[in-house]
Amino acid sequence: MFIWWQYTITFAGSLIVALVAVLFSHWLSDRRGYRKSLQNLRSEASTNIENTKLIKQWIDRNLDALKEDKIVVAPCPHLYESAWFSARGEVSTKDYAIATKLEDAYGFLSAVNDLFHTIEELKWGIGAAMMNSKKREVMVLETIRAIIDEGLLPNLTDVETLLEKKLKTVKY
Repeated sequence: MFIWWQYTITFAGSLIVALVAVLFSHWLSDRRGYRKSLQNLRSEASTNIENTKLIKQWIDRNLDALKEDKIVVAPCPHLYESAWFSARGEVSTKDYAIATKLEDAYGFLSAVNDLFHTIEELKWGIGAAMMNSKKREVMVLETIRAIIDEGLLPNLTDVETLLEKKLKTVKY
């Protein structure tokens, strides 16, 4: 006599085990990817904190050169944004508090990068031919310094500490 239900139960059991294994694998992969994204963000934040210190020195050197009517040929520094752009969606869906702080910090960061493009235009582009280019350059440099001191640096240090705490709790 053919016992069809034995084959059905065996087949269904092995199918369920395979499905659970695939779901666990996806869950584990997502968790590792999220941790890697947080590590990349923490690394980028600490790099940007170090770069802001160098940018302050660069701004001081340029302001001194402008007062003495000299030209500094060193290129404009820029801050990094790539880790945030690649992890924005994932972090926003998993942790709203960190995502909000990151949005604030990277808003200031992109403003600083945009102002550095303005500086490049005032130094080497069409803006250099304008009458008030030196005064405008001084204003933009002072604006960059104010944004770094009042907004960017405090937010980046907050982000770095939040990411450190989060990385201690997220395992794998």
